[in-house]
Amino acid sequence: MNLTQRIPRAILACIFSLLALWGSQINVMDSVSYFGHPFLFLILAVTFYLLIAGIDWLIAWLERTKGFEMTDRFLLMTGLLILLIWVIIWLALFPGLAIYDGPTQLWQFKQGELSTHHPYIHSAFLAFCDYLARLFRFEDYSFFNALLQMLFQWGCYMRILFLMRKFRCRPVFVIYTAVFMALYPPNAFSALTTTKDTIFTGFFILLLCEIAELFCAETFSGAALFRMIFFGTMMSIFRNNGIYVFIAAFPFVLFLRPKLSGRKWAVVYGSVIALTFLYSGFVSHVLHIESGDAREAMSVIIQPLARVYQSVPGELSEEEKGRIRLIFGGNEGVPYVPYCADEPKFLFDSKYFLGDLKNNMALYFALFKRYPTGYMDAWLATNLGNYYPLESLPKPFKVYYEIPLEDKGHSLFPGLYEKIADFAWNSPYRGNAVLTIWLNSGIALWKLLYMMYFIIARRKYDRLVLCLFPFMLMGTMFLGPGTVIRYTQPVTMAIPVIFAAAGNFMVGESKPDRHMQVHA
Repeated sequence: MNLTQRIPRAILACIFSLLALWGSQINVMDSVSYFGHPFLFLILAVTFYLLIAGIDWLIAWLERTKGFEMTDRFLLMTGLLILLIWVIIWLALFPGLAIYDGPTQLWQFKQGELSTHHPYIHSAFLAFCDYLARLFRFEDYSFFNALLQMLFQWGCYMRILFLMRKFRCRPVFVIYTAVFMALYPPNAFSALTTTKDTIFTGFFILLLCEIAELFCAETFSGAALFRMIFFGTMMSIFRNNGIYVFIAAFPFVLFLRPKLSGRKWAVVYGSVIALTFLYSGFVSHVLHIESGDAREAMSVIIQPLARVYQSVPGELSEEEKGRIRLIFGGNEGVPYVPYCADEPKFLFDSKYFLGDLKNNMALYFALFKRYPTGYMDAWLATNLGNYYPLESLPKPFKVYYEIPLEDKGHSLFPGLYEKIADFAWNSPYRGNAVLTIWLNSGIALWKLLYMMYFIIARRKYDRLVLCLFPFMLMGTMFLGPGTVIRYTQPVTMAIPVIFAAAGNFMVGESKPDRHMQVHA
């Protein structure tokens, strides 16, 4: 292995080492200010280097193995097993989970008190599910929401499996992906939970699959053009940051393959942007929907100010403290919660902040200059779940039981529900570090960074275009009040799509890249 392969691996190992140290520091002391362990950093870097080398060797070895032909019947049977496992979870959580923003959205829709914080199309979908529930005499809308959402997400995941076969991935990779789809708990739980993020994940994956097809398709057909426009538009509509991810990442698709002409690229790019803003403008105007508060995307400002106000009040001048209090609605006590910006976010007066933007930003940067570590601590703590998988156990399961089931319907199989709930609250896997990482959403960014290294090491640089979409999406999460499973789900499920496109599976690429083989 030459330097062009060793250097990216060493850089990735150093990044992982840094993230691991930051995560442990924040988890134990709520601060990275005490980072003074260069020797530990080097030990971790070497450990990660060997781990990455081992993964490289395993993938290269598996690529050399022969596998059976994956027929449509095989993939469909695999998909039905995934669906069967999800249905078992559904029976335990029957009729579904009406939590998060769902009940609020439905109430706002019926009262006519709408804002762009929730996409109107999703609120209308919930109202449709509620209509069906009343028509068929169900207790609430979550039965039809869970049914339709589960089938939609399952169909999107089947698209991934068929794409992996089209790229001639080895059966072992496809089977592993199917097992992950079936047993990774957030896949089933998010499908059964009232949230727009599940549908956003589906369209995000469908768009990524269409772009990945450009690596193996002979031509870019009119049908593919339509699908790309439709998936891009729906992705942009179902989450407010979707359009910004599309605007930032899709321009690089122009350089993906010569078969995608500039004219076709312009048609897709312009159509998605035009349709998205036409939809939002038309719906907002006709239905008198209010704009959502800008504070939702300003946590990178909210959290550091709240932390500094709480941690060093004696070092701030009266003028500085007074302005911070005005920024937070005139409240004397400005709350700071490390892992979620919701509490200070609800007090944040975005109109005042934007109304005197120059002076408020001057204060923000002045305090940043004086307390850089405090700002860094606040930013890292808010986004801890993105890069430190060992911290949030067993929250990936607990979070779905915020509302007791007996308050929202009943289980068809109470014993099954009790077992799943017990697993959620008293997860036996907590003592197993490997299962801990495998079952945790915090590993999403780590996987994405490995995929970027994987592509660079194989010198398939055009595949980096696929990484840009989840990478840009992850970037928008860093601006939000916190990152939870339903936010990282698109990143997690983008990994098999990227891997399929980056591997050595297609005709003419059947031999493993010798650069990826590890030499002791």
